[in-house]
Amino acid sequence: MDSTEAQMFILHYPAAMKLDFKSLDSVGLSLDVLNQKNKSRNINRPVWINADVLLGPNTPGFVPPLNGTRFLQFIQEKFPDVTVSPGWMVLYLPPLLTKTYTRQMMEDMYDLIRDVPQKERRGEERRGEERRGEERRGEERRGETMSQ
Repeated sequence: MDSTEAQMFILHYPAAMKLDFKSLDSVGLSLDVLNQKNKSRNINRPVWINADVLLGPNTPGFVPPLNGTRFLQFIQEKFPDVTVSPGWMVLYLPPLLTKTYTRQMMEDMYDLIRDVPQKERRGEERRGEERRGEERRGEERRGETMSQ
């Protein structure tokens, strides 16, 4: 997908967006595009930003995750109105590699994100989503009644 296609996708796709970054080099540029498009056209859907920022279960130490501190700084500096979704690099290959998350992994993630501000959705956004959900359920009920 080239840059123009990506921009059209961002502007016209009706669902939430989740951007899953594998390289820190692309984070800043992508957030700049989001910020620019939001200013010119107002992105009207939730945006989730994800990256594996810590080593998780079964992951060899020589495979570096993204720099979590820098990843979170980019978000706060360039496009903070998102849901931040940091994760762990994980390798799970049963029956050989089956370790699970440890308490230390949880504490490391908490230490990384505990001071990251998250904006609460505005009341009108929440009410709009609730209203759409009620309308959808009403349509489903009417469809069930008609098919009986």
